[in-house]
Amino acid sequence: MSRSKSARLRAARGAVVAARATVVRQYLEGASLSALGTFYGCGGRWLSARFDEWGVPKRSPAEQIRLNNSGVRLPRRLSTGRLR
Repeated sequence: MSRSKSARLRAARGAVVAARATVVRQYLEGASLSALGTFYGCGGRWLSARFDEWGVPKRSPAEQIRLNNSGVRLPRRLSTGRLR
């Protein structure tokens, strides 16, 4: 991994930690860990580990599929891609 890429990743992860309440709220409103990880540029697996550390209950894959099929839509700012 190049220095600039790892610096960007560290910055993205730091931004998620700083915006913890917002990230958790977005998840509870229906955003998936994968979508949030992509949006913030930190990766869904890393974000999943932070949710475990923070004690945030995570949805099962079946619950996420049900939510995806329920017509709940992500806020436009999450459905358009990465944070810039």
